[in-house]
Amino acid sequence: MPVFTMKDAKNRLTELARLVERGERVVVTRHGKEVLELVPPRKKGLDMEAGQRWLQEHGISDPFPYIAPDFDDPLPEDFLIKPVPAKSESASRLKTKRVSPKESARTARRKTKAR
Repeated sequence: MPVFTMKDAKNRLTELARLVERGERVVVTRHGKEVLELVPPRKKGLDMEAGQRWLQEHGISDPFPYIAPDFDDPLPEDFLIKPVPAKSESASRLKTKRVSPKESARTARRKTKAR
């Protein structure tokens, strides 16, 4: 891994870019301390080879063992029109915050002090 001072890096940026394009990492220092590292950009998209390796390691020969014959059939017309079920009483109780008696007393004291 080549190391350059900040001044050298500034004067030889094109050369450093070529090194990075070839896959090398380049370190730039200021007063002997590493300040930055120039690295090639990450590949965009999925790493298909890594996915295949993972499947092999876990003994999966076919990632899609079954696809229903009607998989790509159109959905029924009322699919998105169905009403949403009403909230049940138990669901609304779950959303309420339970407060201990100590917290309740503290809150009451704060409210009286604020008045």
